[in-house]
Amino acid sequence: MDTARVFLHDLLWKEDSNAYLERIEAFLEIADAHGIGIMFVFFDGVWHPHPKPGPQPDPLPGVHNSQWVQSPGRDILSDPSQYDSLEPYIKGVMQAFREDPRVVVWDLFNEPNNPNTLAYADSDLPPEEKAERALALLSKATEWALAVDPVQPITSGVWDGEWGDKQSLSPINEFMLNEMDVVSFHTYVPKDDVLEQVAALKTYGRPLFCTEYMARPLESTFEDILPIFREEKISGYQWGFVNGRSQTIYPWWSWILPETEEPNPWFHDLLRADGSYYDPAEIVVIQETLEAFSSSSN
Repeated sequence: MDTARVFLHDLLWKEDSNAYLERIEAFLEIADAHGIGIMFVFFDGVWHPHPKPGPQPDPLPGVHNSQWVQSPGRDILSDPSQYDSLEPYIKGVMQAFREDPRVVVWDLFNEPNNPNTLAYADSDLPPEEKAERALALLSKATEWALAVDPVQPITSGVWDGEWGDKQSLSPINEFMLNEMDVVSFHTYVPKDDVLEQVAALKTYGRPLFCTEYMARPLESTFEDILPIFREEKISGYQWGFVNGRSQTIYPWWSWILPETEEPNPWFHDLLRADGSYYDPAEIVVIQETLEAFSSSSN
């Protein structure tokens, strides 16, 4: 795998922007030494709505992404008067790396309008209002990113709704599909549904990046989905790499009913904590796909 999607956070910038840029640089050096380009994500609309800096709590046993935090937190997202305080964060990071070949894409906002109701009932920020606020912040973030004029493309991925009927798009999906340099999307559905999604997204006439896929119990698998991405020349980022603190081997619904044993199959992730393969057959599929893609590219 030659590229990874990595989440940043505004609180770390606010704590010490210079030190944060130094750590990003150090990380990019490590990734580049292994031939891995990076897609950085600035904002995230999912999971804990009240992030705090400093040491983070230990994961809850058997729960998917039990300590993942949103960026910005709900207090800022619900208050448009605070949005401009985030401008230095976006511009500062992008300005530092705007011509850096180690950065592949800038992903401005992960699932900005996700209602997050599985984990938290945001009663003081209903889904409709959250979508409006998220679109307002995403619009500003896009303006800030364009003002920096990076050589890398910017994106923000659609993840819900139907994308083929352009007359019925939600306002935020319409923005993400029409105002970004490249179209990115999330998909956790079987291959026939992915084929329909890809056909719809190709009509926007931009390169396609699938920034999240692969949930084994939902029939989103390497075996079924990677051949589609190879055929359509779509860059695919599966969710999760190593089973670690995020615990995404457990399903989304473990928020409601925590798991007491290792699930079979795993929901996400590719490697065990010791670096061994969860399923060696998947590695064969990945290798064969990459070899076939390289041959067709040549």
